[in-house]
Amino acid sequence: MVDARDHPVQTRKINLPDSGFTELTYQTASESPTGLYTFNVYLVKNSKRSTLLGSTTANVKEFLPDRMKIETRLSQNAPRGWIQPKEMRASVVLANLYGTPATDRKITARLELAPSAFSFSEFPDYIFFDPLFDDKKERHEQTVELGENKTDDSGKTEFDLQLERFADATYSMRFIAEGFEAEGGRSVTGTTTALVSALPYVIGCKPDGDLRYIEMNKPRAVDLVAVDSQLNRIAIANVTVNVIAQEQVSVLTKQENGNFAYESVLKERVTKSEKISVSANGLRYALSTDEPGNYVFELRDDQDRRLTKLQFCVVGRGAVSRSPEKNAELQVKLDRAQYNSGDEIAISITAPYAGSGLITIERDRVYAQQWFRADSASSVQHIRIPENFEGSGYVNVAFVRAIDSKEIFVSPLSYGVVPFTSNKEKRRLKVEINASATAKPGEPLHINYKTDRPSKIVIFAVDEGILQVTDYKTPDPLGFYFRKCMLRVDTAQIVDLIIPEFSLLRSVSAFGGGGDIQRLNPFKRVTEKPVVFWSGIVDADGTKREVVYEVPDYFDGTLKIMAVAIADDAVGSSEREALIRGPFVITPSVPVLAAPGDEFEAGVTVANNVEGSGPNAEVELRAQTNERLSISGDASQTLHIAEGREQTTIFKFRATDKLGSGEITFIARGNGQQTKRRATLSVRPPVPYMTDVRSGSFKEKIEIPVSREMHPEFRKLDATVSMLPLGLARGLDAYLKDFPFGCSEQITSGAFCRLMLAEESDFGLNRAEINKQLEHTFAVLARRQNDQGAFGYWVPETGDSISFVSAYVMDFLSEAKASGFAPPPEMFASGLRSLQKMVTRDPANFSEARTLAYAIYILTREGVITTNYILNLRDWLDKNEKEQWQNDIAGVYLAGALHLLHKDADAERLIASYKLDNRKTIARDDFCQPLGMNSQYIAVIAREFHARLRKISAEQFQNILKPIGDGDFNTLSSAYAVRALKAYSRTVAQNPPELTITELRKNRNESRLTSGINALLRAEFSGNTTALRFASNRKLSGPGAFFQVVEAGFDRHAPTESLTNGLEIYHEFLGKNNEPVTSTHLGEPIHVRLHIRSLQRQPITNVAIIDLLPGGFEVIDSSARTGASAIHGVDYVDVREDRAVFFVTAPTNTLEIDYQIKSCNRGQFIVPPVFAQSMYDRNVKGRGVGGKITVTE
Repeated sequence: MVDARDHPVQTRKINLPDSGFTELTYQTASESPTGLYTFNVYLVKNSKRSTLLGSTTANVKEFLPDRMKIETRLSQNAPRGWIQPKEMRASVVLANLYGTPATDRKITARLELAPSAFSFSEFPDYIFFDPLFDDKKERHEQTVELGENKTDDSGKTEFDLQLERFADATYSMRFIAEGFEAEGGRSVTGTTTALVSALPYVIGCKPDGDLRYIEMNKPRAVDLVAVDSQLNRIAIANVTVNVIAQEQVSVLTKQENGNFAYESVLKERVTKSEKISVSANGLRYALSTDEPGNYVFELRDDQDRRLTKLQFCVVGRGAVSRSPEKNAELQVKLDRAQYNSGDEIAISITAPYAGSGLITIERDRVYAQQWFRADSASSVQHIRIPENFEGSGYVNVAFVRAIDSKEIFVSPLSYGVVPFTSNKEKRRLKVEINASATAKPGEPLHINYKTDRPSKIVIFAVDEGILQVTDYKTPDPLGFYFRKCMLRVDTAQIVDLIIPEFSLLRSVSAFGGGGDIQRLNPFKRVTEKPVVFWSGIVDADGTKREVVYEVPDYFDGTLKIMAVAIADDAVGSSEREALIRGPFVITPSVPVLAAPGDEFEAGVTVANNVEGSGPNAEVELRAQTNERLSISGDASQTLHIAEGREQTTIFKFRATDKLGSGEITFIARGNGQQTKRRATLSVRPPVPYMTDVRSGSFKEKIEIPVSREMHPEFRKLDATVSMLPLGLARGLDAYLKDFPFGCSEQITSGAFCRLMLAEESDFGLNRAEINKQLEHTFAVLARRQNDQGAFGYWVPETGDSISFVSAYVMDFLSEAKASGFAPPPEMFASGLRSLQKMVTRDPANFSEARTLAYAIYILTREGVITTNYILNLRDWLDKNEKEQWQNDIAGVYLAGALHLLHKDADAERLIASYKLDNRKTIARDDFCQPLGMNSQYIAVIAREFHARLRKISAEQFQNILKPIGDGDFNTLSSAYAVRALKAYSRTVAQNPPELTITELRKNRNESRLTSGINALLRAEFSGNTTALRFASNRKLSGPGAFFQVVEAGFDRHAPTESLTNGLEIYHEFLGKNNEPVTSTHLGEPIHVRLHIRSLQRQPITNVAIIDLLPGGFEVIDSSARTGASAIHGVDYVDVREDRAVFFVTAPTNTLEIDYQIKSCNRGQFIVPPVFAQSMYDRNVKGRGVGGKITVTE
C-alpha cells in the first residue's frame, strides 16, 4: 500500500484461501497524508514480488458527506442529436437524502457554452457541415450566469435558458446548477450537457476514397445523408449541387507606391449545377473526374444557404506513384455481443472488393480459425467458439483482394476486429439482499441475503452522502472479469490492430526536509464516525441468512446496501437502499472551524416526520453549547411545521477564547417525540504554532524578558540552566521531539538526538522509550533502503548518486551500534556496501566532495581500508578546490580517517588547517550550515584528537552556542549540535556552583522556581511571567553557566505586521472581477492568490506554506487538489478542513498559487495571516498580515 506521497505504508504477505476471496484493512491516522492511496497485489515468487494481480485506489481526504441530492433536466431531451434553442428551459429537483423535498432552498445556475461541430457516433466517417459556421467570425467560449431561484414545496425550480440569443451558432452547452443548504453555503452540484443548434437538419458526406488525389476519369462518389435533430434519416428535396473549379490567375494590380505588379488571385467558376433530392435512405452522388483541377463540391438549399462543402482534386494521367486511394476498411458486425462456449458466431462482412479471407478468434493466442471466400462485397460468414473458451475475445477478419479484381488502386489487404464475450451469464452469481425500506436512527437494521449456490459474500452499507461525494459505484466483479483484455496476437502486416492495455500511470514528487512547521490542526473537532457497515467475508447459499447493523443514532439519510459474492464458478453483486430517519430530522449548517472572537450564524432545518402531527405542529428547537462557544440571542425557538414538511431557523454564536472542539447540541421536541443532533467545529487560533528557543551564558546572573502572550492550550514554557553546555540540548531535543517528522533526515535527526542523550541521567530519558524510538526509526529507514543499500528521502530511490542522506543515516547507525542499540545487521551491512560503491565515484561539485569525505570517514570508523579513496578524493580537491578544502569539514573528515589509518602526521597537518569560527564565507545549502559544520568538527576531534578538544576556548565555543541562542538551526544541525555539546561538556566538567531560576511576574512578585548544585536544572514557568532570572551563587570563570528559555505555543493575537526573514509572502482575497474583497455573499466563491518569493540571491527549496482558512469557509475541492501538483514550483499540496498546505521552491521572482474558497456561514471572521518557512533553515521564514472578512446574505 502506497500513500499519497508515494510512501509505502504497509506491506503484507497473505495466503489466499481456496475461494481466492480475502480482505485486508489499513487504519489511517489524523496525520496521514491526504490524497490518492494505491493498493497493489502481487504474486510472490522466490520471496520476491512477481506478477501484478491488480491495483485499486482510494482517496483519503477530510470532507463532509453530502446531505442532499440534485437532478437537472432540460425541457427538450436529445440523447442522440441536438436540441433547438427555442423556449429551452432547465428544471432542477433538490431533495434531502432522508427522503423529503428540499424546499425553499437557493439554487444558482450558469451556462457554459463552447463552439462545437456536428459529429455523431451513429454516423462514423460522415462529415457534417455546419451552415451557421462563419470562418470570418471568431467564436469564443463563454459563461452565462443565470442568477438564482428558490425551490418550491416539491423541491423544484426552473430556469429559462434564453438560448434564442445564441441561435446564430452551434455550440456545446453545459448547464450547471448548485443547490445550497438552508441558510448555509454548503452545496451539491448537478450538470447536464447538450449540443445546441437552431438548424432543423444537417447533411453528412462520406467519400468512398481520398479526395485529395483522384486520377482523371477514375470513379469517385460521395454518400449523402440528411438527419434531423433526433438523428432520424429524412428526405430533403430541391437541393442544388454546385461543382466549382478553383483557378489561380495573374492580375495586374496597382500597388500603394503607385507601381503596377502582377498578383496571383483565386478565381472560381461553376462547372456544374443541378437539382437533386436526398431520400431518407441517402444518396450516392458521383463526382466529375473528367478534367484535372481543384474543385469544390457544395450543396445549397432553396434559400441559397450552403448545406455542405467538400474540396477535391483531380490529377491527369502520368502522375507520380501514390498510396492506395480508396478506403480499404473492412466492416465487420457480429450477430450478438455475448455468446456461450460452443456457439456459432454469425459475422456480417462488408468488403471493398471480392476476395478471400481468414477469420480467427483471438486473445492471448489464436483459439479458432476459419478460411472463407466472398464473391461479392457483402457476405455472412460463420465461426464456432471453442468449448473451453471463456471471457473476452476478439473476432479478427483479414481479407485479401481477389487476384482478378479490377480494384487495383485499392489496398490489397483489408481487415477488421470486433470484441465479444463468452459464458458471461454462466458465470453470473445471483445475489439477493433485502432490508427494511425505512428504519429509525439508533435501531438495528436487519439485512437478509442469499445466493443461488454456495459462496462467500461480503455485505457493506455506506451513507449515500459519502458515496455521492466520491461517485462510488457498487463493484461489478462479473464485469471486471469479462472486461476487454489486451489482444496479444501479432498478425503480419496489420500490427496496428493490436489493442493497447489501459493502465493508470502515477508519479508523485516527494518532498523533504526539516523545519518548525505544524501541518495539522491540533484543535480538531470531535467528529462522528462515518456511517459505514462492513460484514466481513461470510458464508452464503440458498438459505436466507441475516446480518445486523446498529444504525448510529446521529444518522438520518439514505443508506446504500451493497453485496459482492464469489463462488467457485461464478461471481455477482447486488445493491438496494434503506431510508433512515427519526421523528424529527435536524440538519444544522455549522462551520467546521472558527477562531476566538468569530461571530457566525447557523441555519438549522427541522423536518417533521411525526405521523398524525397535523398541518400546524408546534416544535420547540433548543440549542446548547460547550465552553468554547456562546449563544448570542435566544437559545430556544418555537416552530410550526406541517407533517411531512420542513422549516429553517437561525441561531447566532460566538467563539470564545477556549480552544478545542466546540459543540452545539440541537434538541427538537414536540408531540411527545424528541430528537437530538450534535454539530462540532474546531475553535483554533488564527496563527500557526511557533517555537522560540533562546540560549546564552552568564557569569553571575542574567534576566531574560518574556513577552509572548499565548493560549494555555499546547503552551510550553520551559527554563533550563546548566553549568555545562549540554544543558542547551534540552531545547534542541524538545524541538526535534515535537517536530512533525517525515523524511529520512528528519526521523534520523530526532533519533540521533535521543541516542546522544540516552546516558545523560539529568535529562530523565527512559532507555526503554529511547529503544522503542530507535526501533521505529530502524524500521522506517529499512523500508526506504533500496536493493543496493542506499537510503531515499521518502521511498527507496533508484539510480547511482552521491547521497548525503545515505551517509548521514549510516553515521547514525554506526553510532547506534557503538552505543549498544544495534540496527538490523543486513540493513547495516548493505548500507556500508552502498557507501563503498559511492566513494568510488567522482564528485560533480564541492558539495558532493564533502559527502564523499563524510562517507570515507564513516567507512574508516567501521574498519574499511580507505587509503585509495582518500588519495583519489584529495587529488580532486587539490585540483578543483585547492584554496578552501583544507579549512572545510571535508578536510576534517579526511583528517579523522587518516588518524584511524594511523597516518598521524598527515592527520595532524590536515586537522590543524580547520579554524573554529563563524564560517560566514561558506556557501550554505540544506545540508551545509555553520552550526552543523562546526559541530561535526567538535565531534571528530573529540573522537580522534582529544588534546585539541581540551584546547577549545570558551570564546571559540561561542561559534556553537551563538547559533543555538539565535535560533539559527534546523533538524540536521540540531542533531549535530547535541553531539558537539555532549563531547565538549565532558571535557569542561567541573564542580558546579549553586544555580537558581527565578520567575518575575506582572505584579512584580518573584518566585524561585528551582535551585541546586546539579549539573542541570529545569523548571516550567507560568503564563504571567514577564522575565526569568538565572543566577549563580558565585562569579564564574570561563564561559560561565548556560541558560535556555523555550516558549512554544499559539499567540493570542494575530500579528499586525508582516515578517520577511529571507522569504516574502502574502495573500489576496479577490472577487469575481479580481478586485480585493473584505466582504462576500453566502456561498459565493472567493479567489485566493498567494505570492511568495525568495529574498536571497538564489531560490529556496523545501519551503512549506501554511494558509489557514478563515472560520466559516472551506476550500473548493476542484481548485486545490491534494497530492502532487502540476503547478511549476509546487511539489505537493495537502488540503485539510482548516488549511491548505503547499510545499514549494520559492524563486527569486514571484511564485503565484491560486485556489478558491467558499463561505458556508454568515458572520464576521478573522482572516489568518499566511505563513511560510524553510524546512531546512528555521530562520528563513515569512508571514503576511491578517484581517477580517464579513459574510452577508
